[in-house]
Amino acid sequence: MGNLGDGSNTDRTTPVQVVGITNSTQVAGGGEHSLFVRGDGTAWACGLNASGQLGNGNTTNTNTPIQVNGLTGIIQAAAGAEYSLFLKSDGTVWAAGRNQYGQLGDGTAIDRWTPVQVVASWSTETIIRAEAAREHSIFLTTTGAVWATGRNNYGQLGNGVFNMTNSTSPVRAVPVCTALVTDVIHNENDNTPLVIFPNPSNGKMQIVSSGILESQLKVFSVTGGCIYHSTITSSQHEVDLSGQPVGAYFYQLFNDRKILHTGKIIVE
Repeated sequence: MGNLGDGSNTDRTTPVQVVGITNSTQVAGGGEHSLFVRGDGTAWACGLNASGQLGNGNTTNTNTPIQVNGLTGIIQAAAGAEYSLFLKSDGTVWAAGRNQYGQLGDGTAIDRWTPVQVVASWSTETIIRAEAAREHSIFLTTTGAVWATGRNNYGQLGNGVFNMTNSTSPVRAVPVCTALVTDVIHNENDNTPLVIFPNPSNGKMQIVSSGILESQLKVFSVTGGCIYHSTITSSQHEVDLSGQPVGAYFYQLFNDRKILHTGKIIVE
């Protein structure tokens, strides 16, 4: 299919130079196509183009790299099964190619021959890495959050739902909680000026304190699974556990890998 980019369709057992690609900063290989990011921020592609994954506006295969249409400022590319992702320096992600399951993340299931922007479901977060799997895409943000779009028949989107519930735009994966240093500075029995109300509640409650800004809050189930993770940037912060089953939960408020406060939350 010409995915080696050497101007031929011949398999090679020794390395050959890709035609016309210089000052390359990153490369990516898909099922049968290859992507190249150059130092000038342009993206180039070669190989199979049956679904428009080369992003040049047609479905013609090519055995030498051609420039992806309309994209500049590219810092990273990822190649999936007949589709491609391109991350720009401004944090936006663009995609081209096969879109049967919504893996392009543009809100449709329509194949794209030229790059379209991935729906910015992450709002104020900035994407720093994009990865293309066979039929789903994954995005990492500056906050450590993970978003995914595309096929979800085995739960590969990580949002706690599966059985063919595909998504055509990015959904946030359930946060994965990592172990924390157990250096507790305060706990719920101290006179720390932190108030959670109402507690018990129907799942929505407020946390009020002037001393917890820029802290991280995690809420855990009784089995230890993290069900909520958020950064607190104001003196009053809402926690919404209304989608969780009734019962007891535990929280940790931490900063600089120190646990500042621990306590219990009751959802009725």
